[in-house]
Amino acid sequence: ATIYAQSFWADMLHDEQRFVEAAERLDQLVASLREQSNQRQNMAELGGLLPGLLARAHYFRSCDAAASGDTAQQREQLNEALKQHGRDVESLIALDRLLDADDEARPQLAERIEEAAVYYDRRIALNESNGAPEATDLNQAAWLLSNTTQPREQLEKALDYSRQSLELAPHTAGYLDTLARCHYALGEYPQAVAFQRQAVALDPHVRQMQVQLELFEQALADSQAP
Repeated sequence: ATIYAQSFWADMLHDEQRFVEAAERLDQLVASLREQSNQRQNMAELGGLLPGLLARAHYFRSCDAAASGDTAQQREQLNEALKQHGRDVESLIALDRLLDADDEARPQLAERIEEAAVYYDRRIALNESNGAPEATDLNQAAWLLSNTTQPREQLEKALDYSRQSLELAPHTAGYLDTLARCHYALGEYPQAVAFQRQAVALDPHVRQMQVQLELFEQALADSQAP
């Protein structure tokens, strides 16, 4: 419960664009987990959580660098995040948006994104064979694919994954947010706006969802302009 609360607190700070505070919150959590996992054998599994938390802290610092226009520092922090956890979805997305098409790091990033996508594909298939896939895996895969450079068939797979996640967990704001992004990536702006409005209605306090809604509404307006 403490880990969840601290992580959620950090995410809230991030949503409010208090990026350094968000990173420091995770730094404190990591320090606490390291101390506990060293002191108590029955908490050794907590060590497995550290790479993801460390990556998230670096991602938050990359957001702070991006806000100040320091792209070199942004890139450094994203690379550090991926050193800690190579499948950190938000860091992969941010780096995909940051790098120019002809950047020498593009091929390696494409491999990392593909590896992460394959990882989720395998988890989804495995869980499906054992009963049903996890909604979180479906959503993560859909979010990754719909926010990175992908051919249309991958974007269509993202849309299918997103729909499946909502079948498992209907009326989940975060999953509707992903579904809207999938439609946006496919150029289906009316659907993107409709689903994003549902997401915002369910979670009106999340600033990032509102920002995404503004993006989709502008894209729809531009597509309808004479």
